[in-house]
Amino acid sequence: MNKRLIVFGDSISWGEGLSDVDKTIDAGPPSKFAWPEILAQSADIEVVNKAVPGASNKFISDKVLEFDFKKNDRVIILWSWHGRFHSYQFNPKSKIGWKIGPWNAKSKKPSQAYFQCIYSTDDSLQQNFIYINHIADYLKYKKIKSIQSLLDYDMRAYDCKFNRVKFYNFDLQYEDRADDKQHPGPKTHIQIAKKFWKQIKGLLND
Repeated sequence: MNKRLIVFGDSISWGEGLSDVDKTIDAGPPSKFAWPEILAQSADIEVVNKAVPGASNKFISDKVLEFDFKKNDRVIILWSWHGRFHSYQFNPKSKIGWKIGPWNAKSKKPSQAYFQCIYSTDDSLQQNFIYINHIADYLKYKKIKSIQSLLDYDMRAYDCKFNRVKFYNFDLQYEDRADDKQHPGPKTHIQIAKKFWKQIKGLLND
């Protein structure tokens, strides 16, 4: 059975701002110029990019849990920032729900309420590590081999009693910017793919 590379993450893994994405659709098809596709071409492996722009780690963990894994799948998860949060709605038209964060104008009211009344940094960090460790245990139970990395520098520095995951030390260094002037550009996505290529060679040979 052929191996597949399954990638989970947020807008950086999806390729937001790159030239081939439909900017009028929230979480449409990912970019062919994003690092998962570049990495898959280098590894000569099928890629399934399940990243979603604006995803919180809670949302990413749910995407992993609902995915139909096959025996030889290999997984890379590039976890997002801890300050993001999702509030799910029991509404069939709202598959994503509220993406809560100071960066999201579409959910301004729930974001303000969350940060004023509920949020604290320590609580957010601990909750995120619970999601991540739950997913690590789940993938181990499913016998799916994975690489997990953190974008969030605060999470890397936090001494969390809930964490048992050994993360690949990933540093995002911008060589260029995408069309939106915020997200990584094509050269930076090539750099990201090269960094993960060093790690995934062993994963593919297992």
